[in-house]
Amino acid sequence: MVFASSITKRNGAQPQLWEFMKQADFSNMPQPLKDAFLRVNPDMQQLKIMHDRDAARMRDFKDVPDHLVRSVRVPTLVVLGDDDIVKPERAVERTRLISGARLLILPGGHGDYLGEAVMMQKDTRYPEVTERVIEEFLDSQSR
Repeated sequence: MVFASSITKRNGAQPQLWEFMKQADFSNMPQPLKDAFLRVNPDMQQLKIMHDRDAARMRDFKDVPDHLVRSVRVPTLVVLGDDDIVKPERAVERTRLISGARLLILPGGHGDYLGEAVMMQKDTRYPEVTERVIEEFLDSQSR
């Protein structure tokens, strides 16, 4: 499993995420994300449904108990940026809860290391580095 810029507890994210989610509306969804969705599925109504469900899921986010995180029994790579919406110290804690989990922290903000549509760092090779590390991790698990 690759656990990228993800949280298991509300306190695992920077407070501004929760403030933003209170105001999340289809009208303030970043245009590059809308464009990326519409390239795959040109149905604007489906995009709005996805947005609304995702926004509601985040507003209603409930902590995942540590015992459930500890119950993960698949090889796991936790990945995030050092200036991500995810707090690095919480990613370290989560990595220690999952037996044998590995951690990769790259310089950059949320999604920069993946080449996300709204990434802040435009001139970086971090997405290529991330891809190689993830491929190596996944390949090592199939042997």
